[in-house]
Amino acid sequence: MPLQDLSPPPVAPSRSDAPETFIARADDFLAWIAAFATQMGVLVPQLEATAALIAAAPAYADPGLVALTGNTPAADKVPYFTGSATSTLAVLTAAGRALIGAANAGAQLDALGLSPNGKSLITAADYPAMRGLMGVPSTTEVASYVDALVEAAALLTKIKTVDGAGSGLDADLVRGHTPIWIVDSDGDANGGWDLRSDGRIECWGKINVPANNDATWPLPKAHTAEVWPSGMTSVPLGDTAQYQNIGVASINFTSGAPVSITFQNAGDGPILLYVRTTGK
Repeated sequence: MPLQDLSPPPVAPSRSDAPETFIARADDFLAWIAAFATQMGVLVPQLEATAALIAAAPAYADPGLVALTGNTPAADKVPYFTGSATSTLAVLTAAGRALIGAANAGAQLDALGLSPNGKSLITAADYPAMRGLMGVPSTTEVASYVDALVEAAALLTKIKTVDGAGSGLDADLVRGHTPIWIVDSDGDANGGWDLRSDGRIECWGKINVPANNDATWPLPKAHTAEVWPSGMTSVPLGDTAQYQNIGVASINFTSGAPVSITFQNAGDGPILLYVRTTGK
């Protein structure tokens, strides 16, 4: 409520005033004193009521405002609540104010100093989009790589020679790389393959070629473009007739890639042929 106004006093009479002036000023001063007394009679109860309201104010004050009291203002500081009735000040630097005051998420990323590539990664729609930006293989591709590694690891646990008895193993290892053998479903080690350090594929195995007939040997690992076969029979080295009776009848392709070799036996007896191929 508005408090009672108090009228300012008039010019008081003075001994140096002329008699008429002294009398006029004395009358004005006496009239003011009477009005002032009336105004004070109104103001005093108003002040008492105001004092009572001030005394009762803490009980009605907003708890949040009460909790903020006692903090000393300082540069780069903002108040925050530490409890239901307590607060303290936290640092809010220019960088923090720039982040808060940014107009949108893109402006906030700029305030953080992110490069265009970083912003693109963060704002990507989903994980596939992120992988695409980073050139990371998809989960399907990774699973395919893992499957291939698992398959290769499983094959490494089945290192065998062509005949399964140990002959030829040392010769293969001398080349400086471990052969990966493929074991047939019946458990017999009929052949295998490995990848050489120069990128070429080597295959090896064995095949029985009946007398006066052909037999086709499937490559344990199909070459992609070309193949150079070589073979050795199981007969004594001195039996040159056997070498003359065996030869390559054809190299068989599928979709432009060699997948098998057909051998021809022109002799009267079967030949066990050990085969090795090199190719791309």
